[in-house]
Amino acid sequence: MRPEEAAVAQEAAQRVTRVFDPSLGVWRMVRSGGEVLESCVSRQEQRQLMAAKARTVQPSVSAAPSVGQESYTGRDKFPSQHPWFGYK
Repeated sequence: MRPEEAAVAQEAAQRVTRVFDPSLGVWRMVRSGGEVLESCVSRQEQRQLMAAKARTVQPSVSAAPSVGQESYTGRDKFPSQHPWFGYK
C-alpha cells in the first residue's frame, strides 16, 4: 500500500460515529472498525442516562423467571437454612 493510501486508511479507521443501540436504549460511540468507545459523563448526566435507559429497555424473553433450581431464593426456609446466608 502506498503511504498516501495508508494515511487515508488510518484516518478512516480512527473516525468515530455515534450509533443508537436499540437493544439497550443508549447512544454508543463506535469507530469504523467496530471498536466501541466509552465517553466520560458527569454524575448528573449518568443519572439521566440510566433513567432514560430504564424507560426504553424492553424485558426480553430470556429474562422471564424460571422455576428451576437456579431461580430458588430460599425465602420459605428458616434463616439458618438459607442457601447463601445459612449453614454456618
